[in-house]
Parts: sequence; structure tokens; C-alpha cells
Amino acid sequence: AMARYPGIFPEIYVALVRAGEASGHLDVIFADLVASIEWQQNIVSEVRQASIYPAILMTALGGLVTLLFTFVLPRFAGVLAKTGAPMPLPTRIVLSIGGFMAAYWPYVFSGAIAAVVGVRIWVRTSGGRMAMDRFKLMLPIFGGIIRKVALSRFAHNLETLLRSGVEFVYALTVLERVVGNAYIAKALSQVRAQVVGGTGFSDALRTTRQFPPLVVRMVANGEMSGKLPDSLG
Repeated sequence: AMARYPGIFPEIYVALVRAGEASGHLDVIFADLVASIEWQQNIVSEVRQASIYPAILMTALGGLVTLLFTFVLPRFAGVLAKTGAPMPLPTRIVLSIGGFMAAYWPYVFSGAIAAVVGVRIWVRTSGGRMAMDRFKLMLPIFGGIIRKVALSRFAHNLETLLRSGVEFVYALTVLERVVGNAYIAKALSQVRAQVVGGTGFSDALRTTRQFPPLVVRMVANGEMSGKLPDSLG
């Protein structure tokens, strides 16, 4: 019944409840779901707190650069031109950019808006989302945060699924839809295919080069000790 409403109940919820029904421990599954939801909320809160300062700094820097090129530099251009002194090439380039932005700022502004709208439409395609999510992972500061959040979702959700008795390969299929990054989800798809083919889980993770050595080592330890959910936790 829950599976009929995917807009309300994510696939991981359905998978956990299905496992709880099969094992007769539905009350335990719902307790795990509560803990999982609280964990997700904590992750979102921590990411927001970590991102606020860099976001404000980058916005302020962008506004300052725009102000300099649009209003400040054109005024200096007139003063420097009156002196008649030769200007270095970098100075001429900067002043030319400033003059262009001052003269054509409505077109620059409209072009920027059109570019943002175009990117948003492009990201809605499968190829666009894949390319954008890969680009996000390469960003300074934010890229590391995005990767860690995706890896946290991977480890936490796989731990919950395995503890609840969900079949391993199906758990990997569910994970592809909950890590929140299409590029890492593609890597998980490759991992699932290798596991089905007989490759060890940690070896499959290693071949994608998307999972840090610490994650691979912890998974390998969990495989050898038979306590993979504990290692994922």
C-alpha cells in the first residue's frame, strides 16, 4: 500500500517495511525509521551550518566584483585616459571589461538570468544531472561536504537496510536512489553489477575510485568479521 504513493513514502521506507512484515518485527522497523529520519534532519542542519559562511562570502565577493567592474572602474578609466600615460596590458584589459559591463550591463544581466534558467532545464535531464553532480563533487569546500553527505547516506542507509533483513543486492539498488548524487549513484550501480558477478563488496567499491580508502577498509573489515552493519555504522 505504501509503494502506491512514492511521492510520500521513499523507496527505502517501503523496503524496510516490507522486510519488517516478512520478519514479523514491524515495530522494530518503525523505530529504525524514526532514528533514520532524525539522522537525516541532523545531517541537513549540519550541512546548512557548514555552508552558510562560505555561501555568504562568495555572494559578497561576487557582488563586490560586479560593483567594481560596473561602476568603479569606468570612472577610473576616464581619469587615467586624461593623464595620457601608457597603461600596462593587464590594466587595459580590466578597464575594457569594466567599460563593456558599464555599457551593456542590461544585456549581461539578462544573459546571466537566461544562463541560470538554461542550466536548470539542462540539469533536469539525466545527462545534465550526471554532469552537474560530478561538477559539484569537484567544487572547493562544497565538493567535500557534498561527497561526505552522500557517503554518510550510503553507509547509514545500507546499515539500516541490512540490519532489517533486506536482501543485499536489492539494498544496493535502493541505495542508488537515496545517496543524493547521480554520479555516486552510478558508481553504486557499477558496484552492484560487480557484486552480482561475484566480486567482493569492498573490492567493487575500490574499483570505482569514488569511495575513500577509509570507507573501503572499514567495509573490508566488516566483510571479514561478518559484522558489515557495524562497520557501516
